Amino acid sequence: ICPDCVREDMEAYGFPYLRTWHHIPGVRVCARHGTVLWHIGIKACRWLDFWEVIERAEDMELMADLKTELRISSFLKDLYKVPVFMDLIGLQEMLRKKIQDLGYEAVYPYDELVEWLKDDGTAYPFREGMAKKIRNLLNCKILDPSMAAAFTAMLFKDAESFKQVAAGYVSDKEDDFQEMISGRYDMLSGYGQTVRLGCKKCGTVFYIHPEAIFKG
Repeated sequence: ICPDCVREDMEAYGFPYLRTWHHIPGVRVCARHGTVLWHIGIKACRWLDFWEVIERAEDMELMADLKTELRISSFLKDLYKVPVFMDLIGLQEMLRKKIQDLGYEAVYPYDELVEWLKDDGTAYPFREGMAKKIRNLLNCKILDPSMAAAFTAMLFKDAESFKQVAAGYVSDKEDDFQEMISGRYDMLSGYGQTVRLGCKKCGTVFYIHPEAIFKG
């Protein structure tokens, strides 16, 4: 919770409420106020007593300077407000391409990239074993969402830049999808996380995730 948001809520409504974007992995600072978030420990199956919660609240531990944390939080808040339809493979492809566009090699051990991140002052998730952690982010099938979000924010600087690149990737995926369903299904919706298709053979209309079609 953000103490400044809590204060504003109390003045406006007499009680505070939670912001979903404060709970996104990697967010430790309020993107609106620039305030370090408070962490509250609560037991399962309990009603929250507001004053008890406030008394037990502690500052979240920051992994970087306040400016860097605020940049990451703002990046994630913008993506929360306007989500991007993206899968993990696509994200990793975008990160590799962005690294190359910045003039660095997207291959281990990422020496020049590591130095650039250090100079930029935004290497907080990678203080130990930075190169190996970058390699994991670019290649593994399961990622630490907090680190993945932070690394993406470091490379793209702002959410709008990321969205522009993501739009191109999604457009390419849609073209591949249209080619894959050609002659078999009619597209009855826009392209997105779930699509509505009509079977040309039997006429059945159904909803499906595009990835299911890609995987056969």
